[in-house]
Amino acid sequence: MENKKKKAAPRQNQIVKIRRKVLKSGETTLFLDIYYQGKRYYEFLNLRLVKGSTKINRDHNANVELLAENIRSKRQLEISSGDYDFMPAFKKTIPLTDYFEKQMEKRKDSESNYQNWQSTLKHLQAFESGNIMLSQVNENWLGEWHSYLKTTKTKNEKKLSKNTIFSYYNKVVACLKQAFKEKLTNFNPAQASIGVKSEDSKREYLTAEEVQKLINTECDDPQLKRAFLFSCLTGLRWSDIEKLKWSEVREDMIMFQQKKTGGIEYLPVSEQALYFLGERKDEKERVFHLTYSAWNNVKLREWAMAAGIKKKVTFHVARHTMATMSLTNGADIYTVGKLLGHRHIKTTQIYTKVIDSKKREAVDSLPKFKL
Repeated sequence: MENKKKKAAPRQNQIVKIRRKVLKSGETTLFLDIYYQGKRYYEFLNLRLVKGSTKINRDHNANVELLAENIRSKRQLEISSGDYDFMPAFKKTIPLTDYFEKQMEKRKDSESNYQNWQSTLKHLQAFESGNIMLSQVNENWLGEWHSYLKTTKTKNEKKLSKNTIFSYYNKVVACLKQAFKEKLTNFNPAQASIGVKSEDSKREYLTAEEVQKLINTECDDPQLKRAFLFSCLTGLRWSDIEKLKWSEVREDMIMFQQKKTGGIEYLPVSEQALYFLGERKDEKERVFHLTYSAWNNVKLREWAMAAGIKKKVTFHVARHTMATMSLTNGADIYTVGKLLGHRHIKTTQIYTKVIDSKKREAVDSLPKFKL
């Protein structure tokens, strides 16, 4: 019996497939799903199948399918041959905005700054209407991106703040760094570009006396009042307080997953803080029934004004208040950072400048003597 050689199947680490994604318009976009050397890449083909069963539409879709298959076969041949010392073609055709959006989606569930990535993407799409490819981005392009951010304006015709520019610029830098790490580019242009620096933003906070005034003053929304004061004593972010459930409250401790970082935190809670939680309910029920809106900040400011506080009070002020009160009363910076869930000590060090200013106020308040 004659031995027949079996046709060798593509190796599992070198596979190219056509994928489809239905758009809101009803059209279907085609792209390549490329599995190469243990990693997955996508090549967007800018090919679409249209809706409808007319002959014109059927002919159009047949031609699109054929073209997509030809591109797929070409990419498979490039990979299977392994005979190149340059970047494969499919890596050169990855649009920057598409890759940025992919990186953005990775942060959807674990970081509260997902909206910041979305804002960056909108500006990136407005700036890069030509849809530049990852492989084309260089330090000159980064310089132009920085210039765009410095000159662009908001809906209120105001320029972006220095810290907003810093944030948007570095989102793109992080994206390029990841692309280089995944070997989608030959070099990281951010290494050769001039870095963008941020500026220290003012950390508004309340003194212990001002917190007491709020405790003594009625608020139109009692739940908002309890949640704010609870944050003043624990440093919890709005995103973590809003989703806090009774099952996460363990006597004098809270065990929860930070929405921003995704990390599991064990936070000791004082008796005074527990007081603001109210009566214990079902384990699955949320402790505070709150819905975020601009209305909340309006109510907070009205409450603060009623208490005789003229500062611009937002919910995040409560977190700053906990940090400054702890440091003022002798807590070490490392412990405060852990309580706030900071990953890096430099984030907590921002509050030491506030404490230094309080020391200056104390020195300046000493009696004045005739010398």
